[in-house]
Amino acid sequence: MRTLDIFRDTLGIDADLSPIPAADDLTDEQKKALEVLNSGANVFLTGGAGTGKSFLINRFKALNKDKSILLTAPTGIAAQQIGGATLHRTFKIPSNLLSPHEQQKHVKAISSLLRSTDIVIIDEISMCREDVFTYVVRFIAQENLRRGRTEKKAPIQLICVGDFFQLPPVITNSERECWRELWGNNEGFAFQSKAWEYMQIKTIALTEVVRQKDNAFAAALNNIRLNNVSGLDYLNNNRSPNEIEDAIFLCSKNQKADDINYLRLQELDGDEFEFKMEKNDPNKVIKRSDLVCDEVLSIKEGARVMLLVNDYAGAYQNGSFGTVVRIMSDEIHVLLDTSRVVVSIQPHKWTIYDYELGESEDGRKVVVPLEKASYTQFPLKLAYAITIHKSQGQTYDSVNIDVQDIFANGQLYVALSRCRSIQNTYFNMPLTTSKLKVSKTVLEQYRMAC
Repeated sequence: MRTLDIFRDTLGIDADLSPIPAADDLTDEQKKALEVLNSGANVFLTGGAGTGKSFLINRFKALNKDKSILLTAPTGIAAQQIGGATLHRTFKIPSNLLSPHEQQKHVKAISSLLRSTDIVIIDEISMCREDVFTYVVRFIAQENLRRGRTEKKAPIQLICVGDFFQLPPVITNSERECWRELWGNNEGFAFQSKAWEYMQIKTIALTEVVRQKDNAFAAALNNIRLNNVSGLDYLNNNRSPNEIEDAIFLCSKNQKADDINYLRLQELDGDEFEFKMEKNDPNKVIKRSDLVCDEVLSIKEGARVMLLVNDYAGAYQNGSFGTVVRIMSDEIHVLLDTSRVVVSIQPHKWTIYDYELGESEDGRKVVVPLEKASYTQFPLKLAYAITIHKSQGQTYDSVNIDVQDIFANGQLYVALSRCRSIQNTYFNMPLTTSKLKVSKTVLEQYRMAC
């Protein structure tokens, strides 16, 4: 097996494959996947959009409350959605492009953190670049080797969650030439790292779609995901023939989404209100990519909005839509689309987390989240348009898609799979093979792993 020097002497620890009780609300496929997750094996949990990856991970976490889990994601928004921290913040990763043999920073602090860690979860792994993944695994590998030599303790379990057919990691045009010289490829997927092979990651591919109840739609989406053009005719023939009133527009570029939101807001009569975000950021750690909401929320009565948090009472969820009916200084009233109930929305606090060592009630050292900064804003966003990138992980009842400027691998698939049905999906031009952009590298990896 090819390895980096740091990845020699792989630990040979037998996994406990004894089954665990599985809840009745899991499919048979999910129950089998949960058994593998519970075995302690390093796992890549994948599957198309709507197959229940997040649901399954939440169940796994609930069954492992006695373990210390680092919950991470490549981007600030993805980390916020799972209540975790970014990889860069957790592992103190430099923001520049990293070489394959990058010297590690903050070794003592991160090593101390990992000594009390049982499980590391990386969500939205498709957006985790190869250099970042390699940097993270070096720390995990070093800790696992230490455990193998000095103590009888199970190695850290690594669980990667996501779908490489969705949005890829970001390598800018200005970085690409340097990236090729350092890493020898153009795409930078985590599975291209030698660290992926070293960790002996077992792929679990969920196939049963639970978001879309229409089997024909689910089949067409899976064809699109796998670069099979046979799904195009079904999608073109069964889409909504007209733009859907009050449905959100999914755009490939930020500027297009911003323009739609601004123009639609200006079309409304009445006063425009602005609410500025309040930040508690003494060490200046908050980045633009951490922000779930707008720094300045411009809004009018009658505006279409999307809610950005879950209601503990269950009245609405992150991604619910509604219309603003009243605006006050300390609350905004929104008429929800689904229930037709008016709810009062107050400012919400989002927390930027780091991790530190703490102590459990029985005296064990455990990993605990540490608040590094926070920001407060009304958890609302104008819902006339959003980028496809920011829609990843969301589910909508109806969508309009601007497919004209589709340019990235996986972009069309992510956009189409946000909605529960094709009848409630509109796109502004027929889908053609030119819009079907799928990474050949991902296709080859999928064929080998699945």
